[in-house]
Amino acid sequence: MPAPIELRRDYTAQQLRDYAAAIEDESHARRLLAIAAILEGRSRTRAAEIGGMERQTLRDWVHRFNESGPDGLKSMRSPGRPPKLDDKQRKQLAHLIGSKHAPELNPRWRLADVARLVRDEFGVDLDEVSVGRLMRSFGYTYTGTRWSKDDNADDDGGDGPSLSLIIASFSRAAAMPVAHMTTC
Repeated sequence: MPAPIELRRDYTAQQLRDYAAAIEDESHARRLLAIAAILEGRSRTRAAEIGGMERQTLRDWVHRFNESGPDGLKSMRSPGRPPKLDDKQRKQLAHLIGSKHAPELNPRWRLADVARLVRDEFGVDLDEVSVGRLMRSFGYTYTGTRWSKDDNADDDGGDGPSLSLIIASFSRAAAMPVAHMTTC
């Protein structure tokens, strides 16, 4: 079995326990208590049990503790995937959407239309869920899908009125702030 990784000694077990008692993040506190147990001379297996983790995970936290001290044991949020459109492209898209249709025309945008516009303008493929989030961030609201009755008979000799689907779209809410829009 390889030798355990040496721990930095500029903190005492009591200092780490006091620090653990003062913080609110339970995961961070458990990691500090596990390191404190090692500093007291307990086995790595027992220290891992105290911290509620496996020995290998404790080893990883020992590396972080050696590099950054107690702050290295904090839970860090992953930054996540970077957005497909940067801020400049988002502003340009908002301008394009706002200027493409005159208000006297139909100012509604289907998600597929916006996705096509993004692909044509920026070379980026976005799914409809992402496009919907983007439209809401621009202050557009979801209109919804509904059926409409067409009273005209079909040209091919159909037998009377037919139903047509009005596709879900987004339209700009005129005088309503974004925070007060309703979603469907």
